[in-house]
Amino acid sequence: MGFPGLTTFIENNAMLYLQNYQLHDTSLVIDGCATACYLYRLCKSNMCFGGDYDQYGKSIKDFFKILSDCNITPYVIFDGGNESGELKITIERMRKRIELTQQPNTNLNIVPQTAVFTWVLDLHNSPFIYYLLLMLL
Repeated sequence: MGFPGLTTFIENNAMLYLQNYQLHDTSLVIDGCATACYLYRLCKSNMCFGGDYDQYGKSIKDFFKILSDCNITPYVIFDGGNESGELKITIERMRKRIELTQQPNTNLNIVPQTAVFTWVLDLHNSPFIYYLLLMLL
């Protein structure tokens, strides 16, 4: 979903409104898709030949180890739903992405980030859920 302009606002006003806080001894709801993408980019995995998923898997383990060390219980949610106003845009983006994947010599970065992410979560018995809002077209 997202909040337009939120990142820019935080970057421009962090000193006024934000303060550091050492999060610990709590539960935390995590956006699975955003976290999977963030950790993938953060680990700077080699994209040649489909990617270095060992390195990506390690970054996922390290992230959840830090949470565990702080006694934080993560609840990861993969939100597959769409707001009714965004449905047409989402469908169009998916159609374009499918078309791009079918073209030869496409330099499109499509990786099974979510698959690796959920596999690591499952290995460590970390709870996660897929929240899907299905609509008839």
